[in-house]
Amino acid sequence: MIYFGDALKAMDDSGKVGGYLVRFSDGSKKDLSGEYFTAETYLGAHDGDGVDTMFHHGQPLPIKAKLTKEAMAELDGLRDHVFAPVKTKRDTIGIFAETVLDMSDAYEKAVFGLVKAGKLGWSSGAVGHLVKKANDGRILRWPVGEASITPTPCEPLNRAITVKSLDAIKFVSVIEDSEPQLIPDKPTGLAAKLSQHIDDLVDDGRTRAAIIGKMAREASIEASAVESMLSNEAQPTDANLKAFARVLNVSFDALKASVRHDHLQTIKGMFEEALASEPPDRWKLESVYCNVVKKLAYAASAAQMAGVEFDLEGKLSEATTEYSARLQDYALGEINDWVSEGGQEDFYLKAILDAQASVKALANADLDTHSQFTVSVLRGISSRFRGNHEGRVKAGRVLSEKNRQRISDLMGQMDAVKAEFQKLLDESMPMASETQKRAVIVKNLLRRQQQRQSMGV
Repeated sequence: MIYFGDALKAMDDSGKVGGYLVRFSDGSKKDLSGEYFTAETYLGAHDGDGVDTMFHHGQPLPIKAKLTKEAMAELDGLRDHVFAPVKTKRDTIGIFAETVLDMSDAYEKAVFGLVKAGKLGWSSGAVGHLVKKANDGRILRWPVGEASITPTPCEPLNRAITVKSLDAIKFVSVIEDSEPQLIPDKPTGLAAKLSQHIDDLVDDGRTRAAIIGKMAREASIEASAVESMLSNEAQPTDANLKAFARVLNVSFDALKASVRHDHLQTIKGMFEEALASEPPDRWKLESVYCNVVKKLAYAASAAQMAGVEFDLEGKLSEATTEYSARLQDYALGEINDWVSEGGQEDFYLKAILDAQASVKALANADLDTHSQFTVSVLRGISSRFRGNHEGRVKAGRVLSEKNRQRISDLMGQMDAVKAEFQKLLDESMPMASETQKRAVIVKNLLRRQQQRQSMGV
């Protein structure tokens, strides 16, 4: 299997090129196939450091433009060429990979020119049966076996694909001046996901016909019916999907998720899916809107390249209307809550912070930073309550009972935390050495002796 990374950039004029082979993300920033790497993803014992560098995984380039025999021969030479191994470095962004192209070699010098022109990117290769993914698309294991320089764009419609699926990707000539473009030849959405799972099993040694035959038998349908579903000519029922899930060794929920991610999904459905697991605060709404627009941009680009109609203006208008409607609902809810609480505090449209995310971020900071931030937050909330009180005094009012209760609750929680800190200090009291223990004993004996002497004993 392969996964497309970032664009390659020339780091100097000596032939050194580099870019991110893998970028870390989280569930909120998946690629368009719904998959993503995290910092916890196992990428092999050395994060790909020292693996061979190839051109397009040693596979032939399916070229859309007409090329001369000489140009085709050059491309065939590139396919068989092995470049210097990559050097990788892990940081908070991902795995940065670089290699040095030999400027005395005609092939590598030509590749360097394409890198400077912005026509090439990184992709990593892993053996299919070693790859492991979670149901939510998180890639758990991706042992990097080789790194490839490829004309594949950095943001294709499906980033994680089997090597066998490379023939579904056609490129404009990398020799001519036109930019390399991705053109999907295979169905998208659920059909593409099913085909991918089938290809994974083929990589493990089974034949496609045997897999489809077993899917048909499990679902009590004809093999031709399965083929129709794989070509998007027919839609599988939930019963079909449950049967397919058993054969393909994937979860039914994962296949249903692919249905939700289908290109026919409504704009409203995109919002509902993105907001299903989190409270729809204002910043979340804005983030979802941006992601929906991003998907529309990719869809418009793919449609143009494939020569199919796509109502971009209509879809964008639908997305903007859906965003506005949800923002209005959110604002209305905020106002109603404020009125129901008596309307005593100043009203503002809240941009709710993701407290859990903030806590997780601080947990990764050093203890001094975490401690200082905590103190700053406490002083900040104290200052806010003080300012609120002084403002109400000027207006001839006292601090509201609600804020008094908030302060009381906060003090109780702070007392509980203080008690926990004190307990930790008590439990971590340094143990006295044997010398210190003997000194204490001697001191106590001397003190008692002095007491007896003062009493005339």
